[in-house]
Amino acid sequence: MNCKMTNTDSHKIAIRLDSIGATASLICAIHCALFPAFMVILALYGMDFAAGTMFESVFILTSVCIGFFTFYHGFRNHHRKFYPALIFLLGLTIIVASHLLFHSHESAKPDSFNPDYMLSPFGALLIATGHLLNRKLSKKITSTGSCCRQPS
Repeated sequence: MNCKMTNTDSHKIAIRLDSIGATASLICAIHCALFPAFMVILALYGMDFAAGTMFESVFILTSVCIGFFTFYHGFRNHHRKFYPALIFLLGLTIIVASHLLFHSHESAKPDSFNPDYMLSPFGALLIATGHLLNRKLSKKITSTGSCCRQPS
């Protein structure tokens, strides 16, 4: 069964976006884990925007948009498995809840413990894991010759 050009293009975009989503999530995890230690350094180099709420909100919103497209494409056209999207949603829920409950840039001190410093990186790692699983399942199905299932 041959794919239509749009399905093939959509598949290539979804695979690339899963890679971008996983990479962005890993960067987010590193950002969240190292934030307390590097907050002062970011300000010294004029990169305090990376510690701002707007920057984080854009990162989270971008993650949701990429995730919606890639998980929908993977589920509908390739593997029909919910668990990559559920892992993604769990990670996203942890990050959002952590930000709402514990996150504060004003009181961030490297010597004080804040649950957000552990929860946000964990959530970001879950998001990356969801993307990588979705990518693996989508590529696995494609390599067996079943590319871009036609909608029922």
